[in-house]
Amino acid sequence: MTKKAVATKAAQALALPEDLIVPEGAGLEEADRDSYAIPFLSILQKTSPQADPDHEAYIAGAKAGQFLDTVAQDLLDGEKEDLNIIPVFYRRAFIEWKTRDDGGGFVAEHSVADALNMPTERGEKGDILSNGNQLVDTRYHYVILVRADGTLQPMVLTMTSTQVKKSKRLNSDLDLQIRGQNLKATFQTLYNITTIGESNEHGTWRGWHISRNGLVNKQAQLDAAVGFYKAIKSGDVKEATDSLDPSGSTDEDGGNPEF
Repeated sequence: MTKKAVATKAAQALALPEDLIVPEGAGLEEADRDSYAIPFLSILQKTSPQADPDHEAYIAGAKAGQFLDTVAQDLLDGEKEDLNIIPVFYRRAFIEWKTRDDGGGFVAEHSVADALNMPTERGEKGDILSNGNQLVDTRYHYVILVRADGTLQPMVLTMTSTQVKKSKRLNSDLDLQIRGQNLKATFQTLYNITTIGESNEHGTWRGWHISRNGLVNKQAQLDAAVGFYKAIKSGDVKEATDSLDPSGSTDEDGGNPEF
């Protein structure tokens, strides 16, 4: 069992010697897109290993409904901290996973066009390919996470299964804001994020709750969003797929309870 140490506020960095001339970001000159990994912001469920005191991945204090930075393994609680996102970019893909019965794990990403031509059978565990793997319609939202202390961090939110409707609502609302407020980009908007309890006849889970929280009015926030957008468009962004739960897909509802 491992426990997360309590983070402390970093001290002010010392200034470099005046006679040392280095470019901004010195030390990472040779880093390429494979040297970085954009973390996912996922929702912990009752079945998440980080919330299970008996699991080796347990994080002290973790509980269903909290957010998890999948790379740093940091917990964020939207009920205790004002958490906002700046929507920067959206895309849709189909992710192929091994089922939990087969050990789970990411297999491959397929384009929408390719996935629509891949024969599947609707089963108890969703859309199943001929090789026995699961094919999951996944909506990617690339955002800048804005924490209460002003910290800004590029993140990826994924929505699948029951949460696809949340993705559609967000995109529709973004379109309304762009047209209604004469904006040029989604990353001029700000949204608050928390989680909400949901259920159906197959079970209960925590889902996304995303609501408008005004427009971006701080230059640092806009600069971060513009920089992230440019990096995405230039192909310099790679998601930290290997940080996802290896036991199965990333469904926010804890494993397709609607099936």
